[in-house]
Amino acid sequence: MGDRDEMGAGGRAAAGETQYETKVVQAIRGTEKRAEAKWRKQGWELVSQDPGTLRTQMTFRRTKPKTLGTYLAQGYTAFRGLRPKTQRVVAAAVGGLLLVLVTGGIVAATLGDDDSADTASTPTATAAAPTQESAAPSTVTLEAAEESAEDTAAEEERAVAEPEPYTYAGPDYETVAVDEDVILGELDQHWVLVRSLDASAEDFEDQVKLIIADVAHEEGTAEISVSVVTDPEIAAYRSGVTGQGFVAEHGQDYVDQVVRPKEQAGYLAWYTGGVDPSSQELSESDAAYEVLWLPASDSPGLENWKPSLGAS
Repeated sequence: MGDRDEMGAGGRAAAGETQYETKVVQAIRGTEKRAEAKWRKQGWELVSQDPGTLRTQMTFRRTKPKTLGTYLAQGYTAFRGLRPKTQRVVAAAVGGLLLVLVTGGIVAATLGDDDSADTASTPTATAAAPTQESAAPSTVTLEAAEESAEDTAAEEERAVAEPEPYTYAGPDYETVAVDEDVILGELDQHWVLVRSLDASAEDFEDQVKLIIADVAHEEGTAEISVSVVTDPEIAAYRSGVTGQGFVAEHGQDYVDQVVRPKEQAGYLAWYTGGVDPSSQELSESDAAYEVLWLPASDSPGLENWKPSLGAS
């Protein structure tokens, strides 16, 4: 048997063994494909997913990056798998290589010290010659000063022109479900849960608009649909992603007797952007952006309104 066959079974297993690191991610129902694509780009592989009422727990894995310790451990395992005679030959070769490297380092350091001493003992012509300063500023100096002044002016103009960074100033909310491509097969429906919002407050509608505008800002578009509710069961029942499972779990009687009555006070508003109300087609006209204020509001009805995405 030649040397190529001398590695034992243990050495082969250690060399071929793949180690993984895992990551657990909570994804909003309806966004699983988006989450999987995001982590796949970073080298993660989806292993399993466990859907819940409003969130799906997704487990990913990827090959654990090898460190110096990993390579040393693999090398040692492979070395242990060799025959004793071969081990002695390998050890002698490695020892000889280390001796050559150490000797070469000592010689290089000695020669470097000698060169430094010679350089330090030799005076340079530049150091001996006196420096004569020019009485007049050079052209290069004037050009540099002009460029510096222009740069300063440009920075001041940018500081004036740049808008303030976007800051959300509305009530706390949570996106609990996303139905992708459900509006005319193009637009996403976002289900937003807000717990601390008084529908009788004077600024109620302004607060809801801040929430909708923030969702639009996060998505980077006003062409979306946003429903704002105060009870998670409303979203769980109404969402296309979770509705069927919710009814199967709780029963239709529970929906009729408990959930639907909650909607009278808990389903606040429904925004749709990018759909013409007359033709029911995708549109960017002003009329294609509106909020439907539901009975929970003091002033139920439609309002033509488009959120501003703000500065990033």
